[in-house]
Amino acid sequence: MLSKVFQRSYIPPVPARAEVPYRPAFTVCQPTPAPGHWEVVCIRVTNTTRIVLPPGAKWTPVYDEHGGMTNEIYICVSIWKPTGPPGPTVCTTYPAQPHVPAVPARAGRTEITSLIGWNAGANSVVSHAGDCVCTFNMDRVVGAVCGFTADLDDVADIERLTHAFHFTAGRFQVVESGEARTIEASYRPGDEFKIQRAGGEVSYLHAGALVYTSRIHSVGEIHVGSALYASGDTVGGSE
Repeated sequence: MLSKVFQRSYIPPVPARAEVPYRPAFTVCQPTPAPGHWEVVCIRVTNTTRIVLPPGAKWTPVYDEHGGMTNEIYICVSIWKPTGPPGPTVCTTYPAQPHVPAVPARAGRTEITSLIGWNAGANSVVSHAGDCVCTFNMDRVVGAVCGFTADLDDVADIERLTHAFHFTAGRFQVVESGEARTIEASYRPGDEFKIQRAGGEVSYLHAGALVYTSRIHSVGEIHVGSALYASGDTVGGSE
């Protein structure tokens, strides 16, 4: 049995996303900083001055000019020294932030979709150069073609099937190289269909009754080929 599979796609998980509230547009203006440079200024402080030492700083013992001893420390700071006036005021406008709703977390999942189109098919492994019979049963399908072919290249090309049955929506007809040879007729799921070649003459049977005898002889080595239109469509049977 030949069956067209469904397409399976893995959808990765989506992490949760917090809501972003709406924020209107706004403008911020500020003057251009004045030119200048930084200078380091150090001052000498003795223990006669009440001061809280910076972390890690230590007093250094020194002798003054009168022969006494005191403690001192140098504290240095950086001071900005401007060398000119501030520049012009520059304004920057920030656009509005639209509202973005929250997104709940979603686990990963496998999504199954139907493949539509004449893009699947197969050929039989066994071939025949003489008389032969292809017998198969058919369920209801969206679209399927099954019959004889000598062209094994493009399995989805229904025109490569020189002698075949075409099935769609509970109806069938004989087609040869893509051309309809009979009008559509109904069939029931499970009905048997047969295509047989005898002495180069090809005949078609449905449920044991002759449907059509081809005006085109079949010669040479042939295979059974099938093409399927939608996922879930099947062709079953034996050569």
